[in-house]
Parts: sequence; C-alpha cells; structure tokens
Amino acid sequence: MLKRKVRKNQKKIVFSRRKSDEKGNLEEQKKRTQRFYRLVSGDLGIFEAVSLDCPEDDPRRKKKPSGSWLEKTNTDFGDAISFWTEGGLRRYAKSRLLEWHASIAAEKITVIIIKRPSKVVYEDKFQIVVDPEFIGKPKIQALGTFLSEKEIII
Repeated sequence: MLKRKVRKNQKKIVFSRRKSDEKGNLEEQKKRTQRFYRLVSGDLGIFEAVSLDCPEDDPRRKKKPSGSWLEKTNTDFGDAISFWTEGGLRRYAKSRLLEWHASIAAEKITVIIIKRPSKVVYEDKFQIVVDPEFIGKPKIQALGTFLSEKEIII
C-alpha cells in the first residue's frame, strides 16, 4: 500500500491498488471488459455493403477518404467478422471514412456492440476478428444514437 506524507492538520490520504491488481493481471481484466463495435448496413458489414452499393467505377468513389491507415490482414478467416476497437472506431471517424460510408450505404446503419469474446482470431490496435459463434449477446444501436452517446461527430 502506498502512503503519502501529510501535514499535521490535514487528513491522511491513503492510495491503494485496485482489488483487481491483487487478484491477478489487471491488463487481462481490462481486455475482458473492453467493448468492440461493428457497423452494419442491413445484414452486411459496412465495408461489404459499401462495396456493393458503390462499385469501383462509381464516380462517388473519387471522394472516398483514404483507408490506408487500416492494417491489411489475411482475409482467410472463414466466416469470422471484424469489430473496431475503441481506438479503431475513433480513427475510422477521424479519417472521414465513416462519414463517407454512411453517405453511401443504401440501408440503415446500425452498430453492434460486444464485450471481448473468449476467442479472437486476429487482433491489431484498430480491430479484432472473431468467429460469430463466440460473440455472445450483442447490444444493437442506431448509428446516430451511438455516435451522440460516444460524442463522435461525423
């Protein structure tokens, strides 16, 4: 337990570690409580939906912001799907790619919010890729509501 010296007339302030520190690795516990976000248009992930709604020869693609910041992964994950990390979601919005996707998608966009699944197929600082079988019970929100709660402006 860490203690801080105080003057005679002041209350003694004691700083202690979190209880979770005492039970094991705090980093592992943080990972288990993280939230991850998937944007979908209809039944399709936003990237797939936009690819169908805006073919490569569509003139709207000229205004598409760069997505080069997103690490390119091996796409051979079977039926696995991707979710943004908190940092990835904020970078996605900041890059203006989210705004462009929202302007292109033909169907209503919703956000699927999950806790860290027990099994992750791939992970980097912007995203995780998981088998849908391991997702558990997701929370679903309309994009506008989600963005206002997260205080993200597009």
